[in-house]
Amino acid sequence: MKQPSPKLQAHLRVEALESAVFEAVHPDNRTLPEGLSIHALRKEQVTEFLIECTRGLRSLIATLDDLLEALQVAERTLRAVK
Repeated sequence: MKQPSPKLQAHLRVEALESAVFEAVHPDNRTLPEGLSIHALRKEQVTEFLIECTRGLRSLIATLDDLLEALQVAERTLRAVK
């Protein structure tokens, strides 16, 4: 059975904010365990993450949770600095 590959999109109204959030979250892609990959793309004011996980549903859910938390922290931090 094919593993699900969810896509997560973050829509931000301010392009500079989107760029900073992308840069804050993107480096996490480089140290992932085997069987897990996150591809990030920027399209105007949308950051899109494609998650591929062959490590099971729990790992996929934990990855989505971690990614959403990182996005929230990055956004809150950047808004506070603004």
